[in-house]
Amino acid sequence: MNKKCLLILFGIFLIVCLTGITCFYLRNRDFYQNDTVSIENINDYRHPLIARSQDGKIKLFAKSREEYKGVILKKGKRMFDFNWTWRNGGFNLPLIYAEDFDSDGQEEVMCILDLDGGTGMSVYQLHMLEFNENECQDIIYNSYLVDLEEIVTCQIDGDNDIIRFSVNGVITEINTDRLGETSKLERIVYNNQVGFYYENNQIILEILPGFKVLGVDFPLYEDIRIRARVNYKNKEFYLSDVSLE
Repeated sequence: MNKKCLLILFGIFLIVCLTGITCFYLRNRDFYQNDTVSIENINDYRHPLIARSQDGKIKLFAKSREEYKGVILKKGKRMFDFNWTWRNGGFNLPLIYAEDFDSDGQEEVMCILDLDGGTGMSVYQLHMLEFNENECQDIIYNSYLVDLEEIVTCQIDGDNDIIRFSVNGVITEINTDRLGETSKLERIVYNNQVGFYYENNQIILEILPGFKVLGVDFPLYEDIRIRARVNYKNKEFYLSDVSLE
């Protein structure tokens, strides 16, 4: 094979390599260059950046800008795929925090998602990610309503239009005369207004109680909320410091 043929083959090989590198870069540039979290920027990228940690070392990307389901978490050089709903159509993007939440000497990543919303509804979801060398375990706090109802009790006094909440033995009475006939209230519910927040190095659960009438849930529309500290240990969540405010 003469020199001319070798040069042609080398040129073809070089073009193929450069084309492959260019395609890879264009397909994955969002994971390396996109550094701005903004609702307005979602349509600017194939995989828009939707959350980042405080130091910017951990980033959360959407799999698609057209659909609000599916994310890719980038931690260092590793990437992890999750089938999360990352937006419910509103304006709240996910929040992520990287800390040693359980004091075991290893960093975890906490993700807060605005899972569901609408008229009278806003429900967040809390994820804790545990990492080892090759895997990531996604631990979701799904039992908060069960945990809460073990601490908070409620009594509906239809004769006097009063709802009585008891939290750790402290009783708070709410007059419900503007809700109509209290006797029609079936029970108090806690699943319509659920928020998780990270404040002063503490994970906070905040719930606005609602009520059920004829099988339908409604917000209570009272200036009352239940707040609790969310603790994380041994890959489990539990509540403490529950209060009615």
